[in-house]
Amino acid sequence: MLIINHRVADINIWTESDVEIPHLLQPSFTKFQVENLQPGIYFRIRELDPRLLPLPPLDNATQKRLLQTVGFPAKWSDRLILRSPDVWKKVQACLDHPEMAHISLKWGRVIIRNFVRNELDFFYPADRKKEFFAPFIISMAAFLPNFSAVMLHGAGIARNGVAAVFFAPSKGGKSSTIKLSDGMPVLNDDQIILRKQGGVVAAHGTPFGSITDGPHQSALGGIFLLEKSSQFALTPVPASVALEFIWKENAHLWFVMPKSLRIKAFDLIAGACRQARTFRMRFPKDFIDWSSIDRVLQG
Repeated sequence: MLIINHRVADINIWTESDVEIPHLLQPSFTKFQVENLQPGIYFRIRELDPRLLPLPPLDNATQKRLLQTVGFPAKWSDRLILRSPDVWKKVQACLDHPEMAHISLKWGRVIIRNFVRNELDFFYPADRKKEFFAPFIISMAAFLPNFSAVMLHGAGIARNGVAAVFFAPSKGGKSSTIKLSDGMPVLNDDQIILRKQGGVVAAHGTPFGSITDGPHQSALGGIFLLEKSSQFALTPVPASVALEFIWKENAHLWFVMPKSLRIKAFDLIAGACRQARTFRMRFPKDFIDWSSIDRVLQG
């Protein structure tokens, strides 16, 4: 049994798995690894045991409660996999607060997110072990609003105690921007976390990308919407423009969240856009004017 602990954005993540998860042992993750701590978010990953006899069919009242969980379609209510004793134990724990749970039955796998307990249980069939995939980015992101935090598809650098974060679609220049940095601590080139603590939103490093200097954090100072161009230029944009772009760009993260957590996520991003200075940043592929960025961050 693999047991491994990471601390990301000051949140402890406990992972317990009966199958190896290679990317958790990569350098970007080992920078965030810690000794055993009280978990804030708990992931359990294990094989479905085919030897366990299924429980009786679910009664109507139980099926109705399942339909109150996030995005659960009626056609799944009679799935045999729900009646596996191991699976049912975790499903049953969600049904006191079904509106705070997300249960997915796809590709022979079961993913149960219990947002009251901040627990995720991932069951996979034995014949899919070689195709094993742990959806860690979406899985962790879904719980973060419980900790006044959001994970966002963006890059970040801590510059003189203030964070600059950069947003763009895939292949829109986030990693290029980070590679052109001048030695300041890199939060990440693909996924950053914004977390509000003590009334201030800070940007935190994460392991969910190819470039990170580890668990750095700085108060959020600037938000930059990237656009490739032949010349470098910074143009102020309203906070509402940045909010709309960030929310739409990260839509894939919201669909598993209960409504209450989506509202928390939206409010946190809106607060971050109000706290930071917001710009459109046009830049060529081989040049970033970091002195200009530093001036607006400190302005």
